[in-house]
Amino acid sequence: MPAPQHRQTRSAMAGSGTEAPVARLSPRGCCGLVAILALSLGAFGLLDGIRQNTPLRWSFLGACVLLLVWGGVTCGSAYAKGRRLRIAIGVRRQHVVQALAPCAFLLYWGWYWRPVCDAAPLIGAQLVFAYAFDILLCWSRRDTYTLGFGPVPVIFSINLFLWFADDWFYLQFLLIGLGFVAKELIRWNKNGGRVHIFKPSSFPLAIFSLALI
Repeated sequence: MPAPQHRQTRSAMAGSGTEAPVARLSPRGCCGLVAILALSLGAFGLLDGIRQNTPLRWSFLGACVLLLVWGGVTCGSAYAKGRRLRIAIGVRRQHVVQALAPCAFLLYWGWYWRPVCDAAPLIGAQLVFAYAFDILLCWSRRDTYTLGFGPVPVIFSINLFLWFADDWFYLQFLLIGLGFVAKELIRWNKNGGRVHIFKPSSFPLAIFSLALI
């Protein structure tokens, strides 16, 4: 394994004392993974509450098609260039804590307000979209994606502060995409490594809130 990839993998498990296991995927395996995530997202569109609302159903269909096309282009490019895409397992403790806190708020909120429970499938669909989008964004720029709980607190935090109505739900996917793009592109050097500056949830929430105001 090349040295830069080795350092990247070890940094993903900083504080754990062990090196992250890495799965090397063929372009066909990558396409299969992306297709599973994209089709899983599309499957949410078959639920009664989503299927009966035409704008909401088209939001899911559009997001599913976007992921499939993007995945095909990314995997095709990797095959043409002889790249071997990888997935490294990197569970960070801070992501677990950051996921549990908003999850507790959502559960408490849902106990007293039924619409939160009704939105559970939409939140689950956003999680699937977030993982697929994050994977494809990473593979579009480098070979190794670190799989952990990172997208979970992003989705929970976004849903604590901003929900788009069903007729405008495609903006929810755009909101999530903007957050991960900002995390990937807006970075600085800290403690010898490149890290994102803004929280992936706070930056898009600020932009969309200002636009709505």
